[in-house]
Amino acid sequence: MTRPTAGRLSDDTIRNFALTHEGVAFHAMYPAQRSRSVVQLLYSVRGSLDRPALNRGWQHVLQLHQALSARFFRERGTPPRQSEIDAVRPLEWKDWRWLPAHERAVCLQAFIGDDRERAFNLAGPPLIRLAVIALSEQTHLLLLSVHPLLLEGGSGRLLLMEGLRSLIEQAQPHDATGSGHELAEAG
Repeated sequence: MTRPTAGRLSDDTIRNFALTHEGVAFHAMYPAQRSRSVVQLLYSVRGSLDRPALNRGWQHVLQLHQALSARFFRERGTPPRQSEIDAVRPLEWKDWRWLPAHERAVCLQAFIGDDRERAFNLAGPPLIRLAVIALSEQTHLLLLSVHPLLLEGGSGRLLLMEGLRSLIEQAQPHDATGSGHELAEAG
Protein backbone atom coordinates (compact mmCIF):
# COMPACT_ATOMS: atom_id res chain seq x y z
CA MET A 1 0.00 0.00 0.00
CA THR A 2 1.40 3.39 -0.90
CA ARG A 3 1.28 6.27 1.55
CA PRO A 4 -0.03 9.49 0.03
CA THR A 5 1.42 12.89 0.76
CA ALA A 6 -0.69 15.42 2.60
CA GLY A 7 -2.07 16.86 -0.62
CA ARG A 8 -2.67 13.67 -2.64
CA LEU A 9 -4.94 10.74 -2.08
CA SER A 10 -4.50 7.35 -3.63
CA ASP A 11 -7.44 5.01 -4.17
CA ASP A 12 -6.08 2.34 -1.86
CA THR A 13 -5.97 4.68 1.14
CA ILE A 14 -9.54 5.96 0.87
CA ARG A 15 -12.31 4.13 2.67
CA ASN A 16 -16.00 4.87 2.73
CA PHE A 17 -17.57 5.40 6.12
CA ALA A 18 -19.76 2.84 7.72
CA LEU A 19 -23.23 4.17 8.40
CA THR A 20 -22.50 4.53 12.13
CA HIS A 21 -19.41 6.62 11.39
CA GLU A 22 -21.49 8.99 9.27
CA GLY A 23 -23.53 9.74 12.38
CA VAL A 24 -20.42 10.30 14.50
CA ALA A 25 -18.97 12.62 11.85
CA PHE A 26 -22.27 14.50 11.59
CA HIS A 27 -22.39 15.15 15.33
CA ALA A 28 -18.69 16.06 15.49
CA MET A 29 -19.30 19.03 13.20
CA TYR A 30 -21.42 20.86 15.79
CA PRO A 31 -19.66 22.79 18.60
CA ALA A 32 -22.14 21.65 21.27
CA GLN A 33 -21.26 18.02 20.51
CA ARG A 34 -17.47 18.37 20.35
CA SER A 35 -16.73 17.32 23.91
CA ARG A 36 -18.76 14.17 23.31
CA SER A 37 -16.56 13.42 20.31
CA VAL A 38 -13.42 12.77 22.35
CA VAL A 39 -12.29 9.54 23.94
CA GLN A 40 -9.72 10.18 26.66
CA LEU A 41 -7.52 7.51 28.17
CA LEU A 42 -5.26 8.31 31.12
CA TYR A 43 -2.31 6.05 31.89
CA SER A 44 0.31 6.10 34.61
CA VAL A 45 3.91 5.21 33.77
CA ARG A 46 6.42 4.34 36.47
CA GLY A 47 10.05 4.89 35.58
CA SER A 48 12.13 7.54 33.88
CA LEU A 49 11.36 8.55 30.29
CA ASP A 50 13.76 9.66 27.57
CA ARG A 51 12.01 12.67 26.05
CA PRO A 52 13.64 12.56 22.56
CA ALA A 53 13.08 8.79 22.38
CA LEU A 54 9.45 9.25 23.38
CA ASN A 55 8.97 11.84 20.63
CA ARG A 56 10.54 9.50 18.05
CA GLY A 57 8.53 6.56 19.36
CA TRP A 58 5.26 8.49 19.08
CA GLN A 59 5.97 9.28 15.43
CA HIS A 60 6.98 5.64 14.84
CA VAL A 61 3.74 4.30 16.37
CA LEU A 62 1.68 6.62 14.18
CA GLN A 63 3.57 5.55 11.06
CA LEU A 64 3.34 1.87 11.98
CA HIS A 65 -0.42 2.03 12.59
CA GLN A 66 -1.54 4.04 9.57
CA ALA A 67 -5.17 4.11 10.70
CA LEU A 68 -4.08 6.54 13.44
CA SER A 69 -2.91 8.97 10.74
CA ALA A 70 -6.32 9.49 9.24
CA ARG A 71 -8.35 12.43 8.11
CA PHE A 72 -11.99 12.40 7.16
CA PHE A 73 -13.54 14.33 4.33
CA ARG A 74 -16.76 14.70 2.42
CA GLU A 75 -17.19 15.71 -1.17
CA ARG A 76 -20.50 17.27 -2.12
CA GLY A 77 -23.17 14.62 -2.48
CA THR A 78 -21.02 11.73 -1.23
CA PRO A 79 -20.81 10.02 2.15
CA PRO A 80 -17.81 10.85 4.36
CA ARG A 81 -14.59 9.02 3.52
CA GLN A 82 -11.36 8.31 5.36
CA SER A 83 -7.87 8.91 4.02
CA GLU A 84 -4.51 8.21 5.62
CA ILE A 85 -1.88 10.93 5.30
CA ASP A 86 1.61 11.57 6.57
CA ALA A 87 1.72 14.21 9.28
CA VAL A 88 3.78 14.92 12.36
CA ARG A 89 1.88 14.90 15.63
CA PRO A 90 3.85 16.60 18.36
CA LEU A 91 3.61 15.50 21.95
CA GLU A 92 2.47 17.99 24.54
CA TRP A 93 4.73 18.06 27.60
CA LYS A 94 3.73 19.29 31.05
CA ASP A 95 6.20 19.42 33.94
CA TRP A 96 4.30 19.42 37.22
CA ARG A 97 7.10 18.03 39.38
CA TRP A 98 7.33 21.30 41.30
CA LEU A 99 3.60 21.40 42.16
CA PRO A 100 2.35 20.12 45.53
CA ALA A 101 0.29 16.92 45.18
CA HIS A 102 -3.06 18.59 45.95
CA GLU A 103 -2.45 21.21 43.23
CA ARG A 104 -1.55 18.49 40.71
CA ALA A 105 -4.98 16.91 41.14
CA VAL A 106 -6.71 20.25 40.48
CA CYS A 107 -4.45 20.98 37.48
CA LEU A 108 -5.05 17.49 36.09
CA GLN A 109 -8.82 17.83 36.21
CA ALA A 110 -8.62 21.27 34.54
CA PHE A 111 -6.20 19.99 31.89
CA ILE A 112 -8.39 16.98 31.08
CA GLY A 113 -11.45 19.23 30.78
CA ASP A 114 -9.65 21.77 28.58
CA ASP A 115 -8.29 19.00 26.37
CA ARG A 116 -11.76 17.49 26.02
CA GLU A 117 -13.08 20.84 24.76
CA ARG A 118 -10.35 21.20 22.12
CA ALA A 119 -11.96 20.45 18.81
CA PHE A 120 -10.61 17.99 16.29
CA ASN A 121 -10.53 19.13 12.67
CA LEU A 122 -11.88 16.12 10.79
CA ALA A 123 -10.33 17.28 7.51
CA GLY A 124 -6.79 17.44 8.87
CA PRO A 125 -4.78 15.58 11.43
CA PRO A 126 -4.27 15.13 14.22
CA LEU A 127 -7.37 13.24 15.28
CA ILE A 128 -5.28 11.90 18.13
CA ARG A 129 -3.29 13.78 20.79
CA LEU A 130 -0.84 12.63 23.43
CA ALA A 131 0.15 14.68 26.45
CA VAL A 132 2.90 13.61 28.84
CA ILE A 133 2.70 14.99 32.37
CA ALA A 134 5.74 14.58 34.61
CA LEU A 135 4.78 14.23 38.28
CA SER A 136 8.27 13.16 39.39
CA GLU A 137 11.40 11.75 37.77
CA GLN A 138 9.86 8.28 38.07
CA THR A 139 6.13 8.98 37.62
CA HIS A 140 4.40 10.23 34.49
CA LEU A 141 0.85 10.42 33.23
CA LEU A 142 -0.05 9.94 29.58
CA LEU A 143 -3.30 11.51 28.43
CA LEU A 144 -4.35 10.10 25.10
CA SER A 145 -7.24 11.94 23.43
CA VAL A 146 -8.74 10.34 20.35
CA HIS A 147 -11.63 11.14 18.05
CA PRO A 148 -14.06 8.18 18.07
CA LEU A 149 -13.77 7.85 14.29
CA LEU A 150 -10.28 6.40 14.78
CA LEU A 151 -11.63 3.71 17.09
CA GLU A 152 -13.74 1.86 14.54
CA GLY A 153 -14.63 -1.66 15.47
CA GLY A 154 -13.65 -3.25 18.74
CA SER A 155 -9.93 -3.23 18.04
CA GLY A 156 -9.32 0.50 18.43
CA ARG A 157 -8.53 0.40 22.14
CA LEU A 158 -6.31 -2.67 21.70
CA LEU A 159 -4.42 -0.90 18.92
CA LEU A 160 -3.90 2.12 21.17
CA MET A 161 -2.68 -0.03 24.09
CA GLU A 162 -0.27 -1.89 21.80
CA GLY A 163 0.99 1.43 20.47
CA LEU A 164 1.42 2.91 23.94
CA ARG A 165 3.30 -0.14 25.22
CA SER A 166 5.61 0.00 22.21
CA LEU A 167 6.09 3.72 22.73
CA ILE A 168 7.01 3.36 26.39
CA GLU A 169 9.38 0.45 25.68
CA GLN A 170 11.26 2.66 23.21
CA ALA A 171 11.33 5.67 25.52
CA GLN A 172 12.22 4.12 28.83
CA PRO A 173 15.79 3.09 29.54
CA HIS A 174 16.15 -0.35 31.09
CA ASP A 175 18.33 -0.73 34.15
CA ALA A 176 21.11 -3.29 34.48
CA THR A 177 18.74 -5.94 35.85
CA GLY A 178 16.61 -5.74 32.73
CA SER A 179 13.48 -4.41 34.39
CA GLY A 180 11.39 -2.25 32.16
CA HIS A 181 8.32 -0.12 32.39
CA GLU A 182 5.03 -0.32 34.15
CA LEU A 183 2.01 1.05 32.29
CA ALA A 184 -1.38 1.06 33.97
CA GLU A 185 -4.67 2.83 33.44
CA ALA A 186 -4.92 5.70 35.90
CA GLY A 187 -8.03 6.58 37.83
